[in-house]
Amino acid sequence: MKWDFINFLSVRVGYGYTGSIDHNALPFVTMKLTETRPYAGLVVPTSYKNANPNIKWQTKKDFNIGLESSLWDNRITFNVNYYNNKVVDLLDNKSLPYSSGINSIKQNVANLVNRGWEFDLGFTPIRTKDFEWALRGNVSFNKNIITKNILSRV
Repeated sequence: MKWDFINFLSVRVGYGYTGSIDHNALPFVTMKLTETRPYAGLVVPTSYKNANPNIKWQTKKDFNIGLESSLWDNRITFNVNYYNNKVVDLLDNKSLPYSSGINSIKQNVANLVNRGWEFDLGFTPIRTKDFEWALRGNVSFNKNIITKNILSRV
């Protein structure tokens, strides 16, 4: 048959959507009892995190499509992958003036796009019953773009 040199050929597509929030970035004040002081016969917390009622979940949308192949008795492998990932409402620390009483607060600061290509090539020039010599290399081309940055307005 004329396609006998192909041992493995696969096309794959993936999509995912995830959300996360920093456990310190909450829309209400939190107090920690790990640091306490006695006051009027009571134990009161001395450590607290300020509220940020504008906080939103950071979300990430991942998309990728790729091709995986193995040729000529698995002596040559070739893989290629394209990915395009989008992060919306990235969480980070925003510096505040010292006059506010706190030096920073968690805030949704940016939207990002991360996209690129990955190539992987493998070659097995020597394969015997007792020995195998394999060569493999890869290269990636990646681009990160900030599509929205609220910190630039500060």
